[in-house]
Amino acid sequence: MSTYASLFESFLGGLEASLSVLLTLGYGVAAARFGLISPVAMKDASRLCNKLFLPALLFVNVGSQLTGDNLDKYWPVLCQSYDSLLLMALTAHYASGLQSVPAWVTIAAAFNNTNSLPLLLVQALTSTNILQSLLSGDETMEAAIDRAKSYFLICSAIKDATVSVFAALINPASIGAVLAVFIGLTPSLHKVFFSKFEEGGYLRPWLTVSIQNVGNLYTVLQMFVVGGLLNVSLQKTGDNKLRKSAVAITFFVRFILWGVIGIPLIYYLASRTTLLSDDPILWFAMMIMPIGPPAMLLSTVLEVTGAPERDQIAIAKVLAILYSVTPVICITVVAALKAAEAAKLVRGL
Repeated sequence: MSTYASLFESFLGGLEASLSVLLTLGYGVAAARFGLISPVAMKDASRLCNKLFLPALLFVNVGSQLTGDNLDKYWPVLCQSYDSLLLMALTAHYASGLQSVPAWVTIAAAFNNTNSLPLLLVQALTSTNILQSLLSGDETMEAAIDRAKSYFLICSAIKDATVSVFAALINPASIGAVLAVFIGLTPSLHKVFFSKFEEGGYLRPWLTVSIQNVGNLYTVLQMFVVGGLLNVSLQKTGDNKLRKSAVAITFFVRFILWGVIGIPLIYYLASRTTLLSDDPILWFAMMIMPIGPPAMLLSTVLEVTGAPERDQIAIAKVLAILYSVTPVICITVVAALKAAEAAKLVRGL
């Protein structure tokens, strides 16, 4: 296959995956618009996703993947989560000062959707088969995707905890993450919870699987609910006009900045140093991790912190605009994929 044909196939696969995410979001918008689900029910579902389904998903996915032997794969995610958050917040704050836009732009630019959107995107990418080139040895796609999800979930737990501290919110996802790390790094507990039954995993067939079933409800349902909540937010009325500079700054930081800086940086670290482990899936995940629309939790943060009604309406409009252009992320997906493939070739994997 020629280089151009391979590039087009990767782009098409990334576009299809991002469109499937947008459609899932759109179904939530349509359900809310036609009254198939009430605003109260959507908020209850969102609360259920964040307080039960996400902690369960974190517990099973991260707990099963994380061990003392592969801890070196996770510390880069920890460092990058804070570094990218700080870089984006500082950039947005500086740009906001130049353009005299509201303070909430800094928060919107700093915190992206690091849970439901990337999880659903990676899940959709499996159907396009474009991640096949990043597999190592006889590794299965299912194993690689589970590992990728654990990276995204660790990043999500870190950023959600940061938002929660900022807004003085209780964050059950952090509890799930802590339990996952504790059990993952305790060999006897990891064996009981996650090994096969015949190998000593006595809790896996009934307890772990039941928690996994609950956790698996999170990804699609949360994205569906995000769509419904966007529709509800846009029903708020106000006389304030949304400044184009606020949208432009948030879009630049959330969709462009990290791609321009992060992809070459991760490529260099993966291909020219030994700071990152021999895991192309990790490199790919780190390249796209900080990219995407702002987190829906920001609406809650503004409410809890007593932000003016005009700011709450403005952030709702920004969220709607940026989620609607989510398919542009396919460009970053292709760039990250090709960079990870190139780094894999250099490392001789």
